[in-house]
Amino acid sequence: SRLTQERQSLKPYMMPVRQVGFRGADWSYMLASCLEYYVNINRNFKDNLSPDYISLSLASQGQRPSLEQGLRFLAQNGTVSAAIVPYDAAQIPSTVYATTKYQINNFLHLYQPFASAREKIFEIRKALMRGNPVVIEFRTSPTFAQQGAARIWEPIRSGNDDQSFILIVIGFDENTQAFEVMSGWGSQWANNGYLWISYNDLANRSTNGYVMIPQL
Repeated sequence: SRLTQERQSLKPYMMPVRQVGFRGADWSYMLASCLEYYVNINRNFKDNLSPDYISLSLASQGQRPSLEQGLRFLAQNGTVSAAIVPYDAAQIPSTVYATTKYQINNFLHLYQPFASAREKIFEIRKALMRGNPVVIEFRTSPTFAQQGAARIWEPIRSGNDDQSFILIVIGFDENTQAFEVMSGWGSQWANNGYLWISYNDLANRSTNGYVMIPQL
């Protein structure tokens, strides 16, 4: 519909923003949050999934922790409920071998660093219109993780955009030409854990974008 083409928001279907633990990693927390969206959307109850099971499992296999490795792990192995491996867990208990695993069928690499800004904007909007949150790598200043109270991001042109963060794009608004992103830094970050970033700022700083293909 015309309304869907002008704006879209998946925020009502996402679980609340969480704070990455001391031992945790933003990429695994964002992957768990994205998978929760698919697992919970058609269910009468909501389950919190474990991000630490993903990162601890990859570390035990000697694999380099990364967003793409985490996606491959979810397709091959899945994760478990956070009730089994809680947030900021130090190790994986033996009970995981006899519990339900939540997996994805596969994932799509929507765009790579060499894609044009226009292509990135198009692919993200298309995914959101189809009801798919987009997990992105976003390069900017290290201070981004300490963003204070704000609804709209005002980038600081410091030239120190050398750190990569993982975010979930959960909405867009054509009237303001901006995407809304979800973080893993708790409700004290930005606007209760969410922030609007202009199309161009997000596209120019986003190096990779991914969409999960859920199990039906």
